[in-house]
Amino acid sequence: MDRNKREPLAIVGIGCRFPGDVTNPEEFWKLIVEKSDALSDIPVDRWDSNALFAPDFKQAGKISVNRGGFIKDIDKFDAAFFGISPLEAQRMDPQQRMLLELSYEAVENGGLTIDELDGSRTSVFIGISSHDYGDLQNTPVEKVNIGAHTNLGSALCITANRISYFYNLKGPSFALDTACSSSLNAVHMACRSIWEKDADLSFAGGVNAILKPEPQMGFSKGGFLSPDGKCYAFDSRANGYIRSEGAGVIIIKPLSRAQKDNDIIYAVIRGSGINQDGTTNGISVPNPIAQQEMIRMAYKDAGVDIEAGNALVERIK
Repeated sequence: MDRNKREPLAIVGIGCRFPGDVTNPEEFWKLIVEKSDALSDIPVDRWDSNALFAPDFKQAGKISVNRGGFIKDIDKFDAAFFGISPLEAQRMDPQQRMLLELSYEAVENGGLTIDELDGSRTSVFIGISSHDYGDLQNTPVEKVNIGAHTNLGSALCITANRISYFYNLKGPSFALDTACSSSLNAVHMACRSIWEKDADLSFAGGVNAILKPEPQMGFSKGGFLSPDGKCYAFDSRANGYIRSEGAGVIIIKPLSRAQKDNDIIYAVIRGSGINQDGTTNGISVPNPIAQQEMIRMAYKDAGVDIEAGNALVERIK
């Protein structure tokens, strides 16, 4: 769609769960402002981290980093509220459960009602990569418990589709996996769905749950994890990253409609960009040139002239 003929979009509702006992946007902001450390040792309800630990990441069958960001009570879910039976809830990936709850919290946060969503042209886009729960349900021990709800409970596409189903939403609905950028791409797709007139409103979000040791082991073997157990973003000390759980859902609508409805506007989206690294020194190695081009695309899409500015501004850039 012609950028000059489309209007900006507004984020009007938020629901979130993050490590550090964060259960709402205010607590998340407080965590950031106070520079709190939300990382911890791996909880005993995930796996026996001591039995698998070895400082040498090359040691077979061992993990060199035993820290991460974890959400408490990840197994808790109000199934009855969403009209889901206890048996089906048991087979649902915790990621599905969290997103369903957070979608409702985002609806409340945005001052919407279920009635106005019912039958609406609302889209849902969810970024998700982890399929730990589905893997756990297919182990030899759990195989005897496979039932009618197992496949739907562990399918990644259902993370988005359950939201559409619960609210009776008629817009596009799908999950997408682009690794670390999944939730941002979900927002990109959500905006496009409104600008391209496929939807009038959109849910966008992302989720990650760490439930089994094998992925942690793989990242350890690849040397991706920080031996210090910390993330040093934009810092000369950066030596890897630390995996974390988290879930968030936002509601996006046209800015003019948000202003007319007297919504709280958390942010305004005017454009975005998306591309791919292509061939690099390795499939997991980023391409800084492609990243620069993507940022230029986003500025152009938003109608921002990055070349404009005085000499001081240009030197700072």
